[in-house]
Amino acid sequence: MAEYIIKKKYKKLKINKINRVEGYELNPKIKNKKMISIESLIIENQSCTNNLIQKKLNKNFRDLMTLYLQAMNSDDDGDVEIALSEIERIKKIITYKYQEKMSKELILKYLKRLSLFEKNLKEKENLLRLNEELMWNKGKAR
Repeated sequence: MAEYIIKKKYKKLKINKINRVEGYELNPKIKNKKMISIESLIIENQSCTNNLIQKKLNKNFRDLMTLYLQAMNSDDDGDVEIALSEIERIKKIITYKYQEKMSKELILKYLKRLSLFEKNLKEKENLLRLNEELMWNKGKAR
């Protein structure tokens, strides 16, 4: 349990002593600076951290889904490569940044989704390359 002392100076409250705890560090963006000012917040409850990280990852997955659908519907190899690089980026974020803060089940859930997207995109990339090779070979034949 954290111990702290609050002293009142005019209208400002100041915390003098805090014991540092391990947990998920959050930097909130508060629009009304006149009410309260928080530089960082550390959450040590596992279920709360899972919920916060899930919200962040769900936003990333919504963006990834738009890239994925664009890549699957287009005939451009560049779109597929962009989507694959985004999948790799999210995988690295999950494995390195959130590994200690998330539950194992949640990590596996997201990594399975990413591997499914990656598999489908690689198949699409292979089909596009095969079509490109056929087009080059077709032009050279007699």
